[in-house]
Amino acid sequence: SMLKFPMSRMAVALGALGPAMQAMERISMFLAVQNGADLSSRSDFSQVNDRVGHEVLRIQEANIVARKVSQQDEVGRPQDASEDQDNFVLRGINLSVRSNQLSVIVGPVGSGKTLLLEGIIGDRRLEFSGNHAFKRCGTIAYCSQSPFITGSSIRSNILWGMKYDPAWYQHILKVCCLLEDLDVLGSDLKRIGDHGMTLSEGQK
Repeated sequence: SMLKFPMSRMAVALGALGPAMQAMERISMFLAVQNGADLSSRSDFSQVNDRVGHEVLRIQEANIVARKVSQQDEVGRPQDASEDQDNFVLRGINLSVRSNQLSVIVGPVGSGKTLLLEGIIGDRRLEFSGNHAFKRCGTIAYCSQSPFITGSSIRSNILWGMKYDPAWYQHILKVCCLLEDLDVLGSDLKRIGDHGMTLSEGQK
């Protein structure tokens, strides 16, 4: 009788073992990826200059491939054409971004705007040819189009662990045009996400 309960749970445990091992393998692969490591070697995070017009990013004669970087990738190394024949490629990228200035990337759907940004942060493979250059100063914060909503209050999803500063918080709500949404929702303390209120894609 002492073994009855453990033996009955063994089948359940074995059934969950396979998905758990797959999940661990995926996590290990993700952590093993040198995310932006090669780009970091070409970056100077110490040269941060707040002066208007200081160049913080320069890409010259680069191709960006629509394939996630892997541990075996070498940024800047051209691949065989057969490797990229099924991938969308941005070719001949020349870009310069300067501090304290607004830069906007525009284009039709599917033209590669997100691909360009992912190449800059190191999520996509960059290839260089000819008289190429890559320069990146300071740090980068990237907010993708896919929102990440936790099962907590609206305020918690906005603060994301940071200290609550009422004045700064209200400023963020204003510039993000969230004040009208909060008037409709009633309160920023209401729960969203799992077992919470449903938000539109724009609100997310």
